[in-house]
Amino acid sequence: MITLKQALKLSAGEVAELRNELEKKIFADRELGAYVEQLANLPLDKLGAGVPIAIKDNIQVKGWSVT
Repeated sequence: MITLKQALKLSAGEVAELRNELEKKIFADRELGAYVEQLANLPLDKLGAGVPIAIKDNIQVKGWSVT
């Protein structure tokens, strides 16, 4: 994995590769329940769009349920 700062410097093609790599890991370890929500593959037309991030469950996000 890389940091968000590093990911923001990637080209659209590199971001797409990173998303595909992460998606494979999510599906391989689905029974862990580590990822509860995944956004659809949206267009990569803005800086940072499509960069995969994981938010630790001790951080509250507006509109998401807290466990």
